[in-house]
Amino acid sequence: MTTFRSKIDLWLILVLGAALLLPVALVLMNEPKNPSDPLITGLITILLVAFMGWLFWATRYKVDTEKLVVHGGLYTLRIPLAEIRSALPSRSLLSSPALSLDRLEIKYGDNKRVLISPKDKEGFLRAIRQSGT
Repeated sequence: MTTFRSKIDLWLILVLGAALLLPVALVLMNEPKNPSDPLITGLITILLVAFMGWLFWATRYKVDTEKLVVHGGLYTLRIPLAEIRSALPSRSLLSSPALSLDRLEIKYGDNKRVLISPKDKEGFLRAIRQSGT
């Protein structure tokens, strides 16, 4: 089984980082109405950073001799290699288990599709071709 990590776009890290830091900045800039506000905001921010870090770590794609397994956080999809019809480049903005807009659209089964973003696209495509034969 070969594992491929998701490519991660810098803009995604910056947008998520700004979204996480905004509440902290607002709490620090304003006089808290409740002494526990900064603590609660800090705790929530730490939990969200940990969750997003886990999502970044957990988004990966595994190819074995019979199937492609797509992991995207809590989302897992198993696609038999025999059902894959095509794997074409895409820059779709649709939600998917991909951390980059440099994606592959995998079409499989009866009009099903998933967008993924393996860091090593050529290696991924090669693994799919070799395992599917």
